[in-house]
Amino acid sequence: GLDREVVFRYIADAKILLNTSVSEGQSGTIAEAMMLGTLVFARDNPGNRHLFDLCEARALATLGPSTAEPIKGDGWEFHGVGILFNTPEGCFRALDALGLGKGGSEHECVQIARVRAREGVQTLSENEVARWGEILELL
Repeated sequence: GLDREVVFRYIADAKILLNTSVSEGQSGTIAEAMMLGTLVFARDNPGNRHLFDLCEARALATLGPSTAEPIKGDGWEFHGVGILFNTPEGCFRALDALGLGKGGSEHECVQIARVRAREGVQTLSENEVARWGEILELL
């Protein structure tokens, strides 16, 4: 297998991380991509939406409200920390609308999402580490 550092370098250098899972828990790969500043495109399922909601809540607490306008297209939505889509067609439409296809001009919300996702997942991780520490202190 590949060394984790090599995998992280690939994720960090990618334009997007694409998660097409129809069913997902709390994806570590999505969280790692957010931490590395890579824009996440994820299928809209309960696990992915929950992770996006948690990260956005943390970003809201530390950064305040997003300056990006909410954007929704046919089969996709900009979620503040990334893009949720319902179908492959919705994913294609989102890529096009956000200027992420070849020769496209990147929409301003893309950079905002990268920053908010990185901040959100970072504070989410720090909170979880602290909570596990509290549990260990009880033992």
